[in-house]
Amino acid sequence: MLAPCAALAEPGNPPSSDSAPQPPEPTVEPARTPTPTAAPSSPEPTPAKPSPTPVPAPVASAPSAAALPAPSAGTARIRLAIDYPNAWLETRHFGETGAWQRGCAAPCGQLLPVDGVELRVNAPDMTPSKPFRVEPGSGAALLKVDGGSASARAWGRASFAVGVPVALLGMTGFALGSFDDRDGLRTAGAVSLGVGAALILVALPLLVHGATDVKNEKGDSVALRKPSEAL
Repeated sequence: MLAPCAALAEPGNPPSSDSAPQPPEPTVEPARTPTPTAAPSSPEPTPAKPSPTPVPAPVASAPSAAALPAPSAGTARIRLAIDYPNAWLETRHFGETGAWQRGCAAPCGQLLPVDGVELRVNAPDMTPSKPFRVEPGSGAALLKVDGGSASARAWGRASFAVGVPVALLGMTGFALGSFDDRDGLRTAGAVSLGVGAALILVALPLLVHGATDVKNEKGDSVALRKPSEAL
């Protein structure tokens, strides 16, 4: 049997491209661009609220000299320095004998009418000062008061009031007893005279301790109630 004839290619001549099957071209797929994944957003920090700044408490300042009212005619500003509590500067019209009126409490520092007015300083348990006057004008009258004890003054007055008549009585008895040569009367008179003199001697320092003295800024007395004026 004859094999079917097959078309044989000539040696040295490759088969033509029309007859040879072409290998399939590789398909190149486009590169995929990865989709960026959004990072989880972190919560924005909340700004801290500023702490309130403490406001300092207002400090009360002393009134300046410019804040003080200007003195008017017939007035003066008086300031007291006194060693007794609850003291008052009292006033009344000059030449009158009526009751004293309270002007201002120590240390005062207020404007007071002083034209035709006399003043004094008074306090509980203190002997009132002798009346004095202050001339009107600007500035301030600075007064220092050395207060006297009212109780010492009262005891001094009582001791003096008893001592004087007892001493006079003793002097009279001693004189009569000596004149009539009566020893008993003379002795009694001498004893009475001694007691009266002792009471007077006790009264004097009490009256001095009970005297009130008012001095100006120079140290001069402007109102000194003497012991004799306390009787």
